[in-house]
Amino acid sequence: GDSHAMALHSVLGNMAKKQGAAGLLAPTGGCPPLLNIVRRDPAAQDCAGINQNIFEFIIAEKSIKNVILIGRWAIYTEGTSYKDQPTNRFNPAYYIVENKSIPESKSMPENVAVAFDQTVSALLAAKKSIWIVGPVPEVEVNIPKALYLQSLGIGRGHKIEPTREDFDRRQAHVIPILEAVAQKYPVHVAW
Repeated sequence: GDSHAMALHSVLGNMAKKQGAAGLLAPTGGCPPLLNIVRRDPAAQDCAGINQNIFEFIIAEKSIKNVILIGRWAIYTEGTSYKDQPTNRFNPAYYIVENKSIPESKSMPENVAVAFDQTVSALLAAKKSIWIVGPVPEVEVNIPKALYLQSLGIGRGHKIEPTREDFDRRQAHVIPILEAVAQKYPVHVAW
C-alpha cells in the first residue's frame, strides 16, 4: 500500500492479533500498490521498481497467503490532491501516473485500471488471496489541527467531513475500476 496502508496499520494489526495471524506491512508513501505504475512528478519515488521488488518477495514467500491492497486510489486516477488540501513535496498537488507496460499513452484512470488487472492477475496466478480496501473519503484539512483549533473555539461550525456527493464525484473513476476487478476476479473488496 501507500500511506493509507500506514494509516490502517494498527487496525489491521489488531485484527490479525485477534485472529492469531501475522502480517507484513510493505507501504511506500505516494505509490499505488500496483505493478507497472510510474509517477512522473519531480519528487516521485521509483514506484514501479519498489512495487516490483515487493511483488517478487510476495511471490517467493510461500507463507504469504493473503495480500491486502490499500491506496488513496482517487489521487492516482484523478491526478490531483483533494480540493484545497495542504500540499508539500511529499504530498504534491498534482500526480501524473503512467503504466509502463502500455505502449501508447492512456488516461490516468485507464492506466490504473490496467495496472489493477495486471496486479490482481499476477497475484492470483501465484495462488494468493486478494483483499482490496476501497476508497476512503478524503478531506481538505489537516484533521488534528482542525480539531485542535475547534477545541479552542476557533473554526467552530467549519465542516471537516466531505459530503456524500463530494465523495461520489471524487471516486467516480475509482469505483467502476474496483467493481470491474471484483466482477472479473475472485477478490474481496472492503467498501
